[in-house]
Amino acid sequence: MTRNGSRLVLFSLLFITSFKGIPSGLCQSQDGSPILFPRTRLFQKNLADPLEVQLSVRFLGTRGEFGGNIGYSAGLIQFYLQRVPIQLRIEGNSFLVSKLETPDFPMQTADFTVAFPLELQVSRFALRLKWSHTSSHLGDDFNRIDNVDAAIEPGSAETLVFLRARKFSREHVTLLGAYQASHFRFYGGGVWTYHIAADLSENTPGQAITPEAGVELFPNPAGLIKPYFAGHFRTEEEFDWHVSYNLQAGIIVGQQNLRRMRLAVEFFEGQSNQGQFLSRKEQDLNLVLAFDF
Repeated sequence: MTRNGSRLVLFSLLFITSFKGIPSGLCQSQDGSPILFPRTRLFQKNLADPLEVQLSVRFLGTRGEFGGNIGYSAGLIQFYLQRVPIQLRIEGNSFLVSKLETPDFPMQTADFTVAFPLELQVSRFALRLKWSHTSSHLGDDFNRIDNVDAAIEPGSAETLVFLRARKFSREHVTLLGAYQASHFRFYGGGVWTYHIAADLSENTPGQAITPEAGVELFPNPAGLIKPYFAGHFRTEEEFDWHVSYNLQAGIIVGQQNLRRMRLAVEFFEGQSNQGQFLSRKEQDLNLVLAFDF
């Protein structure tokens, strides 16, 4: 790994784990006064969204690659408006993909995200308004990846790949609403990408809209080990509204809405989740081990 790559990964690790030492649920209020560092979330995680903040490991079976997330979400403060709880959180996430090959084990790409979600809950309904920034960086030994020119800029000359790599730096506003029950959960909304870093491609949009939705089923929500099924769907203006979807089937170990481990089989088809490869269509069958916080 290069020195700059090491610094980026180290910074991400320090940033997203810096809140683990803070005691959970300080000043838990019973009278509607503000709560510092709330322990529970108001808007639950989207289980089948690969970019949701989490600590996860993925084996991309169809490509023989290794990926995952190193992320953490921490509640900052929870206050009340007409008895409606509203919570401000901070999140950090890095999404990594590596090539499984010998003698090298290079990182292909790393996407780094920082976000500030504002969440509220009324009975079984929840809402999340989130601002986020994402930047993507090419990994080490990138020249060893097969067909790199087609992956980044289709049609570009192979000798110009490293001079014309896709720039990926974006700011997003996400609005999602959800209905949360013990046996199932539905959510939907969209992402407005209001700033896209200029690329050398002439047709790079200045902004884009991505509607997305998901469903989660919990046939037996009681008990320590619980099966679940989840799907996440999105359609992107940037790619002529092509639909991408991610499906998971597996088990949850632990409390369903707090801290838990998930082991699942995952199938993804659509536009790549990696920033540097965004224009590439992928079809993956993965094995996922994830820890939700």
